[in-house]
Amino acid sequence: MSTIGYYDPENFKKVYHAQPRTTIETLFYGNNVHHVLDLKEAYTLAKNSPGTIELTGMPVYKPTEQELPQNANVLLFNDGAIFGRTAAARRIVGYPDVDVAKYCKIIREAVFNMRYKKLYQADAYVGLDEDFMTAAHIIIPEGYENNLYNWMINFQYANEAYKPRYEKSRRISDHDGDIFFVADPDWSHPDFPLGLAFFSP
Repeated sequence: MSTIGYYDPENFKKVYHAQPRTTIETLFYGNNVHHVLDLKEAYTLAKNSPGTIELTGMPVYKPTEQELPQNANVLLFNDGAIFGRTAAARRIVGYPDVDVAKYCKIIREAVFNMRYKKLYQADAYVGLDEDFMTAAHIIIPEGYENNLYNWMINFQYANEAYKPRYEKSRRISDHDGDIFFVADPDWSHPDFPLGLAFFSP
C-alpha cells in the first residue's frame, strides 16, 4: 500500500486543502535543507554530532549488512528531559478543542523560525510488506543528528533494495499523501511548556 509523494498541479488544487500539511511539507524544499540519503552518512553525522559517545566498546552487529561502516559502534547520546513525547503535548486534528486555525499560526511561526537553521532530511518506508508500505519523511535541525540516525534505523530508509518494492505496492487511495514529520527540540512556546506534538490525520 503506497502513498503519494508529489502531486501534479491539478490534484494539488483538489487535495491540498490541509493548511498544516502544506506549511510543513514546504519546509522540506528549503535551501537550508540537506538530504541524507543513506545510513552511512547518517551514522557519520551522528558520530560527529557534539555530545555523541562513539567509544562505547559495543560494535554494531553485522554493520555492512545494515549498510553501515565496517567499524561502526553503537552510539550513545545523553538526551535532556522529555519534550513533546507526552500526552499533554499531543494535539490531533478532529479532536475536541483542537482549533486548526490556531495551531496553523503556531506551526507557520515555528517553520518560519527554522529558516535560520541547517536542517537534515531523510526518507524511509513504514511497513515492509508490499500490501502495507507508506513513505515517511523527517526533518530535524543540525545538532540532533542522533535522532535522525535512530529514525532511519527504526524504519527502513529508502534504499535501492526497497524502492522497487515500494513502487510495486498498492496505492492506499488517490488522495492520501506521504507522512511528513518535523522535529525541532529547541522550539518553545509559553503555552506549551512540554512541547507540542501536532498530528493531522
